[in-house]
Amino acid sequence: MKAAASILVCALTLTLGASRANAAPLLVNNPAQFVGPGMVHIDFEDIVVPPGGTVPITNQYASKNLVFSPGLHTDTSFPPLAPAILGAVSASNGDPGCCPSITMNFTGGGADKVGFDLISLDPAVTQIDVFTVLGGVSTFAGTLVADTALEIKFFGVIADAVDPTKKFDSIVLTTLLGPNQPSGFIMDNVVYHPVPEPASITLVGLGAMGLATKLRRRRS
Repeated sequence: MKAAASILVCALTLTLGASRANAAPLLVNNPAQFVGPGMVHIDFEDIVVPPGGTVPITNQYASKNLVFSPGLHTDTSFPPLAPAILGAVSASNGDPGCCPSITMNFTGGGADKVGFDLISLDPAVTQIDVFTVLGGVSTFAGTLVADTALEIKFFGVIADAVDPTKKFDSIVLTTLLGPNQPSGFIMDNVVYHPVPEPASITLVGLGAMGLATKLRRRRS
């Protein structure tokens, strides 16, 4: 019984910990931090693009707990420049002036880290401000810098470098060359770690408790 109670306490602790706010998000550029069990990969190659056309990218990956805000669409023009990295299809925020701000919404229980390849479409230095959002509260995570046009860089956002229970519901990328000067970018090879919903964690704990109780009764 003590073991079952311990399992339930652990499950409730995880549930409460997952809902804590005030995380300190961290920007990183090491793709090695985005490998391991539970990571989800999206490369947009599964989207069928008509010849010479584009397809809006919004809820195609809702089953994987990721929904993009309007403004992102497929791009097949730039991937041929680096097919080994970008494949045949990538995502773009449109021509400069269209959609400088893109939101990635992680449904279910949110996510605790996300990374992606990013390419600036402008010859000037492009700054991308990154915000994490949890419970409707936005936190500035930092600024990504793409030095030259068509330079491929990996960027990542971790909810908190110290506390693994931290998470975010979404991240916002805002790309500006300067005041009122939006910039275009290409995104590809998105990788993220979704967080189970608190209710799911609790159910797992309760299920383990029920199993332990059943085993104890059989032994007695």
